[in-house]
Amino acid sequence: MNPPLIITGDNYESGIGVRKDELIETGVHVNVFNISKITEKKSKEGAARNAIPRFRRLHEYVGESYFDYLRTLPDLVILMDESHRYQASAGMASINELEPILGLELTATPFVENAKGQTPFRNVIYGYPLARAMEDGFITEPAVVTQKNFDPSQFSAAQIEKSKLEDAVRVHEATKVELATWAKNAGLPRVKPFILVIVRDTTHASDLIRFVESGQFFDGRYRGKVIQVDSSKTGAEEELMISRKPSSREKYLRKLRGIKETGYLFLLNTWRCSTNHQDPHSLNMLA
Repeated sequence: MNPPLIITGDNYESGIGVRKDELIETGVHVNVFNISKITEKKSKEGAARNAIPRFRRLHEYVGESYFDYLRTLPDLVILMDESHRYQASAGMASINELEPILGLELTATPFVENAKGQTPFRNVIYGYPLARAMEDGFITEPAVVTQKNFDPSQFSAAQIEKSKLEDAVRVHEATKVELATWAKNAGLPRVKPFILVIVRDTTHASDLIRFVESGQFFDGRYRGKVIQVDSSKTGAEEELMISRKPSSREKYLRKLRGIKETGYLFLLNTWRCSTNHQDPHSLNMLA
C-alpha cells in the first residue's frame, strides 16, 4: 500500500494533488492548509493584485482552481483543528462551499464569541473537559501567582503589564534553578523552561519585544533572547529564526505565536504570563 500524498500551500499549484482516477494506485491524498490559505487574496511577488482569492483562481497545472477541484471530490473529508477560531468567519463559509461528505471539528474551546456572549457548539460527538483531564492526571493543576495587598486601581494598564512580566521572569528564574538542581541530583538532562505571553495582536507583541529587550527590563538581561513567530511566516522561516539565535540552549525564550485571524496568541507550553482581557486590571501568572 502506498503512503499518503501530502499536499500543502507550497505545492498545490503544481497539480500534485490532482487525483484523477488513480485512487487505488496513488493512495490517500492529505491536504494540509490553514484557513487563511483558502481565503487570502495575496498574489505572487511582482504579480498584479487580484480580487479573487488565490486558492480559487485558475491554475495551469490543475486545469481549474484547486478550490473547485476539491469541491468536485466525492469523498472529501475535512478535519478542522482549533475550529472555534473561524466559526464566525469567511473561512467557515468557504469550507461549507466545499461540501465535504464529513466535517470533524476539533477544539478545546467549544463555543463562539459574539455580541450576545458565548454560543456553544452543536452536534458535539465527544467532549473531554479540562476538569476531567485534571482528575485523570493528564494535566497538572496550574499554580496561580499573585501579589499580596495588590490594588489594581492604583496602577495604569502599562504598569500592571510590566508587573506581570517581571513576576513571570522571577518565577521563571526560580524554576530554572529548581529544574537544574533536580536534573543534577537525578542524573538526567536539564529541562530549560521558557515563558509564553498572551498579547492583543502582533503590534502589541512587537511593543513587548522592544520593552523586554530594553535596558528598562532587568537591565537588558534578555536582549536578543526573545522570538516572535506569527502566521505571516512559513514553518521554514520560523525554524531559521530560532536557529539563528546564538547559544539558544542557554537562553531565555519567549515565543509569541501571533494569529492574524484572531488577534490573539497561542499559549504553547510550560510557563505563561496571562492577561484577563475581560478585566484589564487583573493580575495573575499561570504556570
